[in-house]
Amino acid sequence: PEPGLKRQIRVHADSTIAPLYFRAAIGQQIQSKADGFVIDNRLTLRFQLPPGITPMVRKSGSNSELLIPITTTGHDVTFTEELTW
Repeated sequence: PEPGLKRQIRVHADSTIAPLYFRAAIGQQIQSKADGFVIDNRLTLRFQLPPGITPMVRKSGSNSELLIPITTTGHDVTFTEELTW
């Protein structure tokens, strides 16, 4: 197995909060692959996301950010992030 880290993230809010973004990574280069995202050719991120949530890459100066958009509607939103290097 590849060395890595797997974590579950839970966001809770009693009311609707939108837009809310989880910044999963920042780097000079973020490549979308079939099974995840590669950050600066060193780190791979994979997600298990609820239906309707799609990661996005946004430019920020000379870097790019990998964002997970989250909308809370008075309940928990839970997803899993797996990092391998």
